[in-house]
Order: sequence, then C-alpha cells, then structure tokens
Amino acid sequence: MCYLKIKVLFLILFFCTFSEINAQMNKKYSSVDKIALTIPDSLTTSSKDIADHINTLALSDENKLRVIYIWITKNIQYDTEKKYSFDQDSTDIIAKTLNTRKGVCTNYAELYSSIANKVGVKSNIIYGYTIQNGQVDYNPHSWCVSIIDSNWYMFDPTWGSGFIQNSKFIQHIDDNYFKMSPDRAIKTHMPFDPLWQLLNYPISNLEFCNKNTYQRNENILFNFNDTLKAYEKQSDIKRLISKRERIANNGINSFLIFTIIQQLDTQIATYYQENTYRKYDLALHAYKEGIYMLNRFIEHKNNQFLPNSGDLYLKQKLDEIENSFAESIVNLGSIDKPSIKLEKSIGQLYKSIDAIMKNVNEHSLFLDKFMKTPEKDRKSLFYE
Repeated sequence: MCYLKIKVLFLILFFCTFSEINAQMNKKYSSVDKIALTIPDSLTTSSKDIADHINTLALSDENKLRVIYIWITKNIQYDTEKKYSFDQDSTDIIAKTLNTRKGVCTNYAELYSSIANKVGVKSNIIYGYTIQNGQVDYNPHSWCVSIIDSNWYMFDPTWGSGFIQNSKFIQHIDDNYFKMSPDRAIKTHMPFDPLWQLLNYPISNLEFCNKNTYQRNENILFNFNDTLKAYEKQSDIKRLISKRERIANNGINSFLIFTIIQQLDTQIATYYQENTYRKYDLALHAYKEGIYMLNRFIEHKNNQFLPNSGDLYLKQKLDEIENSFAESIVNLGSIDKPSIKLEKSIGQLYKSIDAIMKNVNEHSLFLDKFMKTPEKDRKSLFYE
C-alpha cells in the first residue's frame, strides 16, 4: 500500500516554516523550473527520452534532479484508486506511469530513480514508512536518495506532488520534499533498512515511532559511507542477508517490520533453493557435454583416428572430456543443503561420473600407448 499525505490543519509555526522553504525553493530554482515545465510531451514517452533531453541542457547535477522532480510532480497524478494495490509489475511500471500519467509511490519513485540514473546522477529507491500529521503511518512508502557533490539527499516526488483531501488528489508541488538532508528526512521518513537513514548515528524504529528523532546514541558510530561501499560490492545474496540483519537489529516493534523480515527470509530461502538447482543444472549440463564429446572421441577411435589430425589434437580432445566431468564434480560439490529429492539426484550423478571416468581412463591409457608407438606400428594397436 502506498499512501499520499492526507491534508489536515497544521500548527501555524510548522505551516510557516514549510511555506518559507517553498518560497526559498521557488526563488532559487525559478529558471530551472521553467525548463522542466516546457519539456515537449513528444520527448516524455520513456525515461530515456526524458533523460536524453535533460542531458542536452547545460545543467549541474542538482539542477538536473530539480528538472526531474518538477516534471514528475507536475505531470504525474496520484492514483487514489490504486493506493491499496499490490499489483505493481516492476518490468513495465515506468512505461505504465508515463502512458497513464498516474501512479502511487512506487511509480513516482521508480520513474524518478530511472531518469536520475540515466542523466548520470546516482540514485536509489528507498522503502520504509512515515510519520504523517504527527502520527506514525505503518503503511509502506517509497522515496528516493540521490548523491550530489559526494553528499546524499532524499527526494519524495510522491509527497511533493500534492495531497489527498476528501478522498481526492489535489495537485500542489511541494518543495519541502526536494533535496532533504538526512537529518531533516528522518523526522518523517523511516527506511526499513537503517543504512538508508544515511546518518552516522541512526535511530531505532522505536525512537522513530516515539518521534524521538533528535536524541542520538553518540556512543555508537555507524560509518554508513563505508557500509555503502561494501554494499555496492556485495553479491545479491549477501546484500539480502546483511539487509535482513540490519533491519532486525534496528528493532522489530511492529507487524510491518516483522512482515518485511519475513519477506527477506523468503527471498533468501528462494535464492538458495534456486541457486542450488542452478548449480545442479550446470553440473548436469557439463556431464552431458562430457558424454557427447566422449562419444565423438570413441567414434574417431573406432575409425582408427582417421582422418589424422595429429597426436596433440587427440590429447586435447581427451583433456576437454576429463575437464567437463571435473567441472560437473566441482558444481556438485558447491551445492549446499540440497533437498532430499535433489540429494538423491546428486548421488546418482556422482555414480554416473565415477563409472564413466573409468571408461575415460581406459581411453587415456590407450591414447598414451598410441602416442608412444611409432606411426608405422600404430594400426596394429586397434586389433589387440
């Protein structure tokens, strides 16, 4: 579920502060905003088209992101009918968003991140939950982070597009959710993975829910920059495992967080299961390749190695056969915790390789003898 803000009456001081931010932003980016609002519709049929157009302009990274933010918040309408929808196909979500000009938070975040990365500004989609109107909203939400001049900032094009009032979407570009510093963003946006708080002293889920976003445990330093560098180098499975660990360590204080961890557990288990079968398939493929090459070698041997391709060729072919079976064994040996059914198949494949290797060894001994025999006497070896 992706929720847009529901408008209520704010405290005057809070309202004034937000108004001041909007006024400052409007003045600072007025010329850039005009560019965003004059992009021809014909150049907005894909995220690549939009990015290509932006890249033709002499803009800084910050101004590129501003154009993206303004264009999305001006042109994409929040789809109130889909706010409860879980049917979001990531393979064509961007195309659907640009085609319908509608979406929920996932659509906004996917589109923003796609364009941002295509214009050369490193961006990621962040998933978490929020505080709205002073109350914790335990419905999932998504927003983005982008890096400008080595510093990370938060962008929420969904909240920046407007709000819901009386069940209707009211479009209103809100600059408060453009280029939020991590310290400011954490007051309303809580990532599931504390890494994406991008804070050296992150807060726990409990502290966020208690709206205690100011007091930090300064005895525990979290070097998020180093963790991010390590994260980028990790394999998919290591990312999932480390993410799950960070989320769990940050406190499971709601059913939402519990559900997220369950989803990660399922993803990790699925990865291992699929990886296990993938390794078995690789082992089986290598075995079949070995059998195919062995049969071709035997046919060539039955023809007394004619036409003559040379001893080196024969030795190379036999080595390829042995290497193929060896590759199969290596893949089988790398399989960890297979199911009972797969374990039986693995055992059968080991036995088949063991049996066939005895045959390969016999051919190897023959070839060794063949190569040591003078060429004029070799034909007699096939009749022994």
